[in-house]
Amino acid sequence: MVDINDLRDCIQVLQSTIDGVRPEQLSQPSPCEGWTVRDVINHVTAGGHMFALSAAGKPLPAMDGPVPDFLGDDPSGAFAQAASAAVAAFDEPGAMDREITLPFGAVPAPAALAIAFGDLLVHTWDIAQGTGNPAAIPAGLIDKAYGFYQQALTDDLRVPGVFGPTVEVAADAPAIDKLVAFAGRQP
Repeated sequence: MVDINDLRDCIQVLQSTIDGVRPEQLSQPSPCEGWTVRDVINHVTAGGHMFALSAAGKPLPAMDGPVPDFLGDDPSGAFAQAASAAVAAFDEPGAMDREITLPFGAVPAPAALAIAFGDLLVHTWDIAQGTGNPAAIPAGLIDKAYGFYQQALTDDLRVPGVFGPTVEVAADAPAIDKLVAFAGRQP
């Protein structure tokens, strides 16, 4: 089961990965089809704002059209601010007892927390791959994300722009490779 401390740890790893991105690397392609490294960072930053609103029980703004630029000229600072707001909202007394509204529907808060966690962890790998900068993702976090994805990632989510089909990897592949392959990435 994913908890708030797992989310904090995941954010710390992602923040470190984003901190290591040089300005010239922002325009490099990522493993997310059609997305640059900057697009991925903008996505996780937008997600931080969305989860902060949702976990606080506030309505989400209309989400039609392209995602606005949340990064400005400080991708690292923008992500830090959004991530901090999301953690604070999930950590509020009673927040984990709520139903959280996400763009695809309402889910119990623990499921929303696990969704945020899994998304951030996989996108940490995406940013690391897009920049060629290694990301030190602890094995325990990978195992929790993989376990959650094996339960929650159903075939109806395997659509372009969300998750691709599972990519086959060797049985003895590193855990991170198994996780991202299950999420539809080519490790």
